[in-house]
Amino acid sequence: MLEPLVAALLAVQVPQASGPLDAPVFTDTAFGVSLPRPADQWVFEPARSRGTTTVIFYPRGVSLSTQLWGALVMTRFTRPVRLSEVADDRVAGSWRPTFGASFQLLARDSLTLAGLPAVHLIMSGTISRIALDVEEYLVARGNDLILLQFRYPQNMPRGPIAEGYDRARQGLVIHGGPLAAAGTPPAPAPPVVAAPPPLPALASATFTAPPRRELWEALGWSPWRVTRVDVSVRLDEVNRRPSFAVRLDLVNDGLPALDSVPLWLPEGAVLDSARVATGPVAVHRRPAGVLIVLPDSVGFQGAAALSLFYRGAALGARAVFADDWMPAVQSRFDSLGHGRATGEPPLTLRSNLPEGMATVATGRLSADLVASGRHQQLWSAEGAAARRPGFAIGPFAPVARATGRMTLTLWSPVYSDAPLDSAARLVAAAWAWNTRVFGAVMAPEVHVVVGTAQDHGLPGLVMLSDSSANHAFTVYREVARTWWGGAISTAGEGSAWLEQSLATWSALASGAVRVSIQDVEQAWRRLGSDAPLAALVPTTATDAELLATKGVSALEAIRSAVGEARLREIVRTLAVEKRGRVATVRDLLALLDEHGRTRLREFLY
Repeated sequence: MLEPLVAALLAVQVPQASGPLDAPVFTDTAFGVSLPRPADQWVFEPARSRGTTTVIFYPRGVSLSTQLWGALVMTRFTRPVRLSEVADDRVAGSWRPTFGASFQLLARDSLTLAGLPAVHLIMSGTISRIALDVEEYLVARGNDLILLQFRYPQNMPRGPIAEGYDRARQGLVIHGGPLAAAGTPPAPAPPVVAAPPPLPALASATFTAPPRRELWEALGWSPWRVTRVDVSVRLDEVNRRPSFAVRLDLVNDGLPALDSVPLWLPEGAVLDSARVATGPVAVHRRPAGVLIVLPDSVGFQGAAALSLFYRGAALGARAVFADDWMPAVQSRFDSLGHGRATGEPPLTLRSNLPEGMATVATGRLSADLVASGRHQQLWSAEGAAARRPGFAIGPFAPVARATGRMTLTLWSPVYSDAPLDSAARLVAAAWAWNTRVFGAVMAPEVHVVVGTAQDHGLPGLVMLSDSSANHAFTVYREVARTWWGGAISTAGEGSAWLEQSLATWSALASGAVRVSIQDVEQAWRRLGSDAPLAALVPTTATDAELLATKGVSALEAIRSAVGEARLREIVRTLAVEKRGRVATVRDLLALLDEHGRTRLREFLY
């Protein structure tokens, strides 16, 4: 069966047709299929050969060599279509040879289209020096196979193309079920455009508000700066409560000499003792945080080393330590809750866990040893990876996955190869996309943990729940946090908007989820809040969703003012110039012209 199928479908690779058909809808009465065109300026070009109908659609006057076109193929066989075989043959027999070494399979899903079973494929590669993504829907109707293909040249704005293709996909009508398909299909009715799917939440479903107020009340404008962090964590099976030993190398940036260090501890932590090189030191409990009394005063630019021993809250089977999990001597937020530039010291993490458990952290795995029923690891994070260190603990095992030019290390509990392969391809595609949009970023290693309790992106570390491992939008958004919040810190008013919205915008702009800007704006309006973005500090999940929806709408307002190409240039310039530094709203405003600044201020203030 597959041999004639391959021959029939290869016509889609090099289209040959009789002439353009300028009509709002293409209808094939023999197969009972109708397809609306993506936009008014597009035309259809049908051709029929040996019982197969191939329809190319493209913008009028645009050469097919630009790779901006789609295809509808309809053919009939003598026995029911087996979609899994067809999909395997499309990938191995058609697309992999066509793309050659540049081929990447980004996604493969089973779904329904026009009420019939379908397989959804997304590939990426290069044809005639043009990089493009290809999306295919393979639909089975008894003995009939309907193929719908969309091509996305990467050198063209993706948003308008994706919106047009989405209209065509939603308007596809295929009459007749599996029993009727072998005979003559009924005459087609006028196409009915399906209602768009509900907009998914753009902010993380596991949003947790940072301890902005607690950090500020405990630390205020503390002049102590951390220059290096060494963390040791031990976990025993008996009480499931981790024990931490943390050494902080400190410098006094204040002019007065200081004989004490204010300290904030994570929620649920119990401080057992504190030491300096000469021995234990006094600890004074305060309403907010604690105060460590030093044996000697430390002058301006003087150094001190402080070791803390404390117990954390009891853990479940899988735990995530992200953002504010370490003791702090300097608040990363100001009195209004906006981000502050506090510096990111290099960090070393040592873990000692029961055998069968593992730690996966930002940075590089420098040592890994299993002995006497214990699993010991050493992770080192410097540079970009140290900007927001974090780790996960659980029954994880490493599996290396090579995807194109990138090698990922995936960590998972008992998990089949298929989801891991799909997750690896998604992360690799998301990394490539964000590199094109924001510029390259230094990450010594890229680790992906599948099966964590929540979704969280950190520099070079992507932690995904089981349900999110193959959810493209979530993967793209969390990978983008290697840049925003990782390699690029944000500070001042609007810092939360910069960090959250640019990661969300990147996922939407990639086409990983088919959501129009109108959908996003409607979702923002439905929240019933219009708080100015510059002052917005997310304390609830609704605040986080407002940052995402109104925040992306603000970026869309810039795009409408300066154009798609200029917006991409501005975002990339901001990311490249501020990599390893701190970005502010003022930096973004400085890159805009007067019209763009006016439009953005309407959302900020």
